[in-house]
Amino acid sequence: MVSSELAEVLGVSDRVLVIGEGQLRGDFVNQDLTQEQVLAAALSQSGGHDNNDWKTA
Repeated sequence: MVSSELAEVLGVSDRVLVIGEGQLRGDFVNQDLTQEQVLAAALSQSGGHDNNDWKTA
């Protein structure tokens, strides 16, 4: 699923990948994931691979 509607994404997803400018910016397991965490990854300048607590899955 590809969507910019964060509430919808969080409601139906077990895992969320955030991609920006051709780079993976975030890789989250949706366990108490917040819109703020997803947005922070989307707006980040680095190509970090996050997993809720900043760990790789």
